[in-house]
Parts: sequence; structure tokens; C-alpha cells
Amino acid sequence: MEVARECAARDVPVIAVTSARASRGAAARTDTTLADHATLVLDTRVPPGDVLHPAERPRTAAVSTVLAAYAWARVLADLDDLAARRGVDLPRWTSANVPGGDEVNAALLARYRHRVPELTGGA
Repeated sequence: MEVARECAARDVPVIAVTSARASRGAAARTDTTLADHATLVLDTRVPPGDVLHPAERPRTAAVSTVLAAYAWARVLADLDDLAARRGVDLPRWTSANVPGGDEVNAALLARYRHRVPELTGGA
């Protein structure tokens, strides 16, 4: 939340993957929520407490991580489709489980290692 607040203060767009329901039901740890600092909010609709089981009185089976990962995967897929329709070839990680994936990823590492040294183990 602190990073989102700082980015928003610097006019850097912030995309928040969060749950309005869960945020409203959580104990307040700060005076604002992640969504308060976001340019765009992807609401996962996770229930308060981040638990689903048992249905009559949930106390286990967290779901926020799974839904946040799925929401982000959908964003990336939609961006890929949009870029294809516009004839743009986005730099994107490719699954190593498809032909050519390792080669595509090696090229990305070479292209971006100077900007993100952590990608190759550098500091």
C-alpha cells in the first residue's frame, strides 16, 4: 500500500488487484486502502476474511492469491490480444513449455538486463 501511495503521489499509474469487500471487512491498519491510491482497480470480489470454507461459517481455504493471479493473467492475455489486433509485437515472457519459449525469454533477458539486473542475478 505504501508503494502505491508513493507512486500515486508521483503521478505514476497504479493498478490495484484487490477486493473491496475484503478491504471493507478487514481491520483498519492504515487510514487508506490500496484501492484509494489506484488509477485502476481490478476487484477480485474476495469475501471478507479471505476464506471460503465451510460455506455456512467460513474459516479456511483462502482464495485471494488464486483470484489475483487469475485476474492478472487475464489482463496480460487481453493486452496480448489487443496488441495483436493492432499489429504490435509486445515483449512478453513466453512459456518454456512451448516451442521457442526458451529462446524468446533469453532474448528478453539480453534486452532488459541493463534495466533490471535482478533478472539475471545481478545487483
